[in-house]
Amino acid sequence: MNLRFDMRYLGGGDTVFGPNFGGATIHTNIRAGYAQQCPNVAHLLRNLTFTIALESELMSAILDQHRDPHEAAVAWLTAHPEARAKWLDGVANFGGAATSSGAAQATGGWLGDIQALIVHRKIRLGTR
Repeated sequence: MNLRFDMRYLGGGDTVFGPNFGGATIHTNIRAGYAQQCPNVAHLLRNLTFTIALESELMSAILDQHRDPHEAAVAWLTAHPEARAKWLDGVANFGGAATSSGAAQATGGWLGDIQALIVHRKIRLGTR
C-alpha cells in the first residue's frame, strides 16, 4: 500500500497507536536448545532483518503484479545482493566454508536448496 499511494501520516498517531505510529518489532522464536544444536542456522536467523520497504516491494510484486511468492523473493534477493550478503555474513555453507557475497546465489546452490525446502516442503522448526 505504501508503494501504491503517496501517503502522509498525520501527527499525533503515537498517542493513539503507540510509538512510531504503532510500528511493530518482529522477533524470531526458536525452541530451547536449537541455537546450541544448530549454531549456523541460529547465526543466519540473527542476521535476517526485514524492512518496511522490503516487505512492501515483495507484497507489491505478489499482489499487484501477481507474481509467484517464491519467484518474487528470488527476484528481490537477486536485485539486492547487499541484503543477501548481510544475511549470509558469517554463515557457513553445507561444506563448512564461510559464505561470501557471491558464494550463495539466490537462484541455485545450497541457498536454492534451502529455499526449495522451506517454500515447498515447509520445514518443521519445532516438535509437538
